[in-house]
Amino acid sequence: MKTNCPSCGSAEHKLIFQARDLRLRTSPEMFNIVKCSGCGLIYLNPRPDKEQVINFYPSNFNQETPALIHKIWSACVSPIENSIISTIKKYKKSGKLLDIGCGSGRFLSLLQKQGFDVWGCELNLNSKDFAPKSLEGRIFYNELSKCGFAPKSFDAVIMIQSLEHMSQLDELLIEIRRVIKDSGIVFIYVPNMDYFEFRLFGPYSYNLEAPRHLYYFTRRSISDLLSRHGFKVDRFFRKHPLEIFSSPTSLHYGLWAYWEDKNILKNKTLKRLTFFPLVIIGFILRFFLFYEEQSLTVVCHKD
Repeated sequence: MKTNCPSCGSAEHKLIFQARDLRLRTSPEMFNIVKCSGCGLIYLNPRPDKEQVINFYPSNFNQETPALIHKIWSACVSPIENSIISTIKKYKKSGKLLDIGCGSGRFLSLLQKQGFDVWGCELNLNSKDFAPKSLEGRIFYNELSKCGFAPKSFDAVIMIQSLEHMSQLDELLIEIRRVIKDSGIVFIYVPNMDYFEFRLFGPYSYNLEAPRHLYYFTRRSISDLLSRHGFKVDRFFRKHPLEIFSSPTSLHYGLWAYWEDKNILKNKTLKRLTFFPLVIIGFILRFFLFYEEQSLTVVCHKD
């Protein structure tokens, strides 16, 4: 369905490029990525409605990877997760916490072990099969507005790589203001559209994720969005140095997505042989571009 800008409501926009789901290949459809002429937010337009969007999530979307790969992945992301927890604890050392778009609940269970009274909401029903037993009855598989939380009941609300998936931003942010305490904080972690791989690869970017990602934020656009809904940005946090390990294959993915789509290279053997060299080159690029943020980490509160 066609939509006005989800942030400022403007109907005016310009097409940046078209993209397909090259990562999970759930659809051959082309999707328009546009930029609002008013506030500059980049978003998907037209986009799937709430009933259609689930078709672009495979049934195993939140399933853990095989044991060995999962151990390697966990070792890479664990320092980043600990950094996120440390950031949250700078504001709230305990209390009632809500994770919106919590997936399988893996990160929520880490916060539970830190002593938080944790709750979650998740729209992907399939993720229920992979949730830890410690979270039984604590995750609502519904939209936030339909979870029945009492007003001003949470000390903290977190959205880690989930805000860009939410179809109704207005409804969501209004509901967050309702359920969070006046002294509460909102922690948001989203991909950064200003990152060099977005500029380099465009429709072939690893983190583009069309049509699962409906919005593509910059510091300015997410600040404007939050301000329009009565939130004040406290600060943007610098990335953890080990964030370079969070998606190590993104350079390899972007190059090969482009080469294969343009029929430049389609050799599977060469694709495998270039995997580790391109991963290493990706690490080097990220090291020298340290001040370019692959993701935006922002903490805000009620204005």
